[in-house]
Amino acid sequence: MAHEEIRRLTDELDILRKAHQNDPEVLKAQQEADRLREEVKKLKDADLLELQKAKDHNQRLDKENLALRNRVRSLDSQRKMLQETVEQLRNDQQAESSETEVLLSQAISGLQSPHQMAPSVCHVQNNALELKTPEEIHARY
Repeated sequence: MAHEEIRRLTDELDILRKAHQNDPEVLKAQQEADRLREEVKKLKDADLLELQKAKDHNQRLDKENLALRNRVRSLDSQRKMLQETVEQLRNDQQAESSETEVLLSQAISGLQSPHQMAPSVCHVQNNALELKTPEEIHARY
């Protein structure tokens, strides 16, 4: 039994010696692992910082896009209103032109009518057609 006990103690001593011999290698490996962990942590932090910057930039761009879309909608609405106003003014101008033509036609036909007592003169002032007798015209000037 003592022989076995000596053998067991010798084996344990050998294991401890091998462990101490490997200590510099283990220590070196642990240091390398620690260095790599630190490097990974730094890279991760840098990536997170870049990601946050990109998110902030995208958020600013989204706000800018929204503002531009709203501006486009506003300008489009103004353009439509102006087009409607222009169309209304054109219609009004055409209506006035038609009225002027009718009045002018009536004035001409009235001048050519044999039943007219005093000749009338067609007078246009401020886009309005007026029929005036020669006496009214002379009185004015």
